[in-house]
Amino acid sequence: MSEVGDEKLDAQEIFEEIVNFIHYYNMKLYSKRKIKKIKEILENGRWKR
Repeated sequence: MSEVGDEKLDAQEIFEEIVNFIHYYNMKLYSKRKIKKIKEILENGRWKR
């Protein structure tokens, strides 16, 4: 948070932190799905959709 205390800047920083968190969470979920599909391919020898 900014030390100046500007409410607009604080709100913008909070919004950016929320967006960053959502992005991180989505990338983590995508990575887990991708790993799961790779494991399925290796176990079954083919791609399941």
